[in-house]
Amino acid sequence: MNLITTLSALPKLDSLAYRHVPAADPISVIRVRVAGVTGPNALSRERVNAVAQQIAQRTGLDVDVVAGSSPSPETIDLPAAGSGHRR
Repeated sequence: MNLITTLSALPKLDSLAYRHVPAADPISVIRVRVAGVTGPNALSRERVNAVAQQIAQRTGLDVDVVAGSSPSPETIDLPAAGSGHRR
């Protein structure tokens, strides 16, 4: 099972619907916003890389940097044939 949520929503997931998920299953991804990052420029990349390195060193976790991954509403037009649904 895959689930995307925020850390603040985790307490709400402690319900019967999710009790079958083993407690040992790890959180696989945490998105981090780095203060002072203003776009695709050298200073912003340096800040992101410095934070990524600190996270890796302090936690021992693998860190993948994905720039520009902040969620925002996006409308995507798909033709009926491209949607994967048949009528």
